[in-house]
Amino acid sequence: MNLRIKDELQLKRYHKLADGKKQVVNEILTRHLRACRREKVEPELEATFREAIDMAIVGSWEPDQPLEIEGPRWQYDVYVSPSKEAA
Repeated sequence: MNLRIKDELQLKRYHKLADGKKQVVNEILTRHLRACRREKVEPELEATFREAIDMAIVGSWEPDQPLEIEGPRWQYDVYVSPSKEAA
């Protein structure tokens, strides 16, 4: 990953990681950047980089799973005011 991370401590932590854990960090950052691009917001790289390293070390990160159910996941009833309901 070729990002401009300025936090030297986090860069040292990253370089000490095993290759598998580096791949996890890279995937988390890639997903973050893709989501920021999609939503047209400025990415928060420093904090995301630090949290990605922590997640890789702890092992609390899991890759995305395919959706079990296709189509809309939630359905909400539309509110109808009592005055319209009586009409």
